[in-house]
Formats: sequence, C-alpha cells, structure tokens
Amino acid sequence: MPDHHRGNPPPTDALFVPGTSVEQVLVHSWMRDGHMQSAWPGDDTVIPPDGTPIHVKIINFPIGSVREVHLDTGAATHSHPSYEDVLFYQIGGRRVQMCEDETGRLDPGDVSFEPNGVDHSTYQLIGGLFVEFALPAPVRVGGRGQWLRADEAREIPCAVWTEGDALLCADGPDAFWAPAEARHHVRRVFSFPGHDLIETVLEPAHRTAPRREIHDTLFYVIAGSGTMTIGAEAFAVQAGDSLRAPKGIAYAVEAGEALTLIQAAARPLG
Repeated sequence: MPDHHRGNPPPTDALFVPGTSVEQVLVHSWMRDGHMQSAWPGDDTVIPPDGTPIHVKIINFPIGSVREVHLDTGAATHSHPSYEDVLFYQIGGRRVQMCEDETGRLDPGDVSFEPNGVDHSTYQLIGGLFVEFALPAPVRVGGRGQWLRADEAREIPCAVWTEGDALLCADGPDAFWAPAEARHHVRRVFSFPGHDLIETVLEPAHRTAPRREIHDTLFYVIAGSGTMTIGAEAFAVQAGDSLRAPKGIAYAVEAGEALTLIQAAARPLG
C-alpha cells in the first residue's frame, strides 16, 4: 500500500468513528528508481500513466490504525515495506498478495499478516475491499508473510445466558454445558506471531458478555448493525464503523440484524 504515514489523519481519542464520517481519498502509487512513490490528494505531483489508483479510508487511533482499502480489478502495487505489523482481512473481491518470495491468494474471509520491514505487494484479481489493522511492531529479527484461509481459523464456541440480573458466559468446551436457554455464537481466531485477528458473528438479537483485554483493541464492523458498549458508553454501529476498546475497559456487542465484526489487539509501544 502507499506510504500511509503521509496521509494519516491526527490520532483520535474517540472510541467510535462512524465510517460515514471518514472521507475516502484517492491515492496513486508507482515505482521509480527502486523506490515506491505516491501522490495524495492536494499533492502538486504529476501522476504517471502507471500510477495505481487506491481508494482508502484511514482511521488513526493512538495505538494503531484501521484502513479500509478498495482496489479495482487489475490494480497492482509495487513492492515496499511497512512501518507497522499489518493484519489484512479480505471483505470482497479476490487478490494475490506477495511478501518477499512468497505468495498467497486472499478470498473473502481470508486473513494475512505482514511483519514490519518485510517487502510486500499486491495484485487485485477481482476488484474489492479489504481492511488493514496497522499495529505497533514489536522488536523482531526477520519474519515472513503468512496467510490463513477462512476455514483455517480456530473456532471458539461461546454461550451467553442470564441468571437473575447477571449476564453469564462460557467459552470453549464449557459452552457445551450452558443452560438450554443460552444463546450461542462463535469467535473465529486467526493467530499470527504476536497478534490475533478475531472474527465474531452474531445472529439477530444475539449479544456477547462483557470482555476486558490486556491491550487496547481495535474493531471494524464488516456487516450488519447493532450496539457496542465500551465502558459506560453505547454506540449504534453498522458496516464500515471502527472502534477502540482501551485495555482493561469492558466491552460488549449486541446485534440488531446479523452482525459480523473483526478485532485485533494493538501492542503498547515501549
């Protein structure tokens, strides 16, 4: 992708950023003299004929970014490194992602990982949308790109039910022993070195029990609508929205219509 540092908006302290409030910008990128060049809106730059158009929305949180990227069929980016660790979730279309001398195809629901500093590029076989979680990178020597198909995720069954005024939950094998009235959903975990990307799918009117994470966690709503509560604040969410749950603060989700969201933990710097 292009050099997002140039186009990054200032970090927002907001916990919720509606997708409709974020401008989609058109960036062009190309390779010259072994270096990737890019032109952002407002740049006084002549775009060459081989400039690749990239449609992007960037939501910059204090601990990482959520990037919504659309590439047209046949669009190709040149090989370049990232400053962060990047997790990719393919929403629509189909593309091939190259990472140094390795190649993987991404269909909807597939996930990939690019460590910081590793050269990568992409070719869009069928135009479509994908999301990047760009997270602060731990110190690491080496590393390589990795790909996981949708059916390679580790599935964790979850059960949620009420007893009196209390909302209770059970995950993993314990969910099998939940009361008959419990509502069930699945968390699908894509694990990579140092990071997990988790996909949660909720049927209409289903909800999760409150959770707390040990790191700030970023979220993106893939499809559907509902309500996400972070601490004492409740937000009406829909496809395209981004959120941040600070470490140690409880969050929970309730679907209106069927809801799919993804999340990734951002490592604190230092």
